[in-house]
Amino acid sequence: MVLYNALPKKEYERIFMCKTAKDIWQSLLITHQDNRQVKDNKINLLVQQYEKFTIFEEEYIDSVFARFNTIITSLKAFDEGFSSKNYVRKFLRALYPKWRVKVTAIEESKKLSSLALDELIDNLKVHEVVMEKVSKIYKGKKKIVKSIALKAKKESSDDETRHPEAVMKNMLWP
Repeated sequence: MVLYNALPKKEYERIFMCKTAKDIWQSLLITHQDNRQVKDNKINLLVQQYEKFTIFEEEYIDSVFARFNTIITSLKAFDEGFSSKNYVRKFLRALYPKWRVKVTAIEESKKLSSLALDELIDNLKVHEVVMEKVSKIYKGKKKIVKSIALKAKKESSDDETRHPEAVMKNMLWP
């Protein structure tokens, strides 16, 4: 009876016909862990998502990290995680090309084998704020500097076509 009361209603509906605690446990295992083949397929899918993980140009580091963290947390839930060093390297490789300068600086200044993913994310978030400020300043200056173009209109009069020397004389002498 205690097991029935401890479970949410949705779970209770799955197990209310079970007579023993072992039956309840088996039912919950099948429901939540699936069988080995399904588990292997989920792991393969997550590994594939991890390997093909990319970051889009205008995506913020917070949202990128949320997506990345979902994948690695799911892998860890199946006991299939990678090393922390691998996560850091993967995240750096996935960054969009505009981040290459920062990636190179991080690789040269920090020991990647001991760099935590959270520390990397914090570092990238600070750089992201700086890049946004520079971008806003650049866009503001771009609006201030306007190019001025001259429009010329070709007009001719009968005098100009008949007496080109007179036109030249007027142009040279005001």
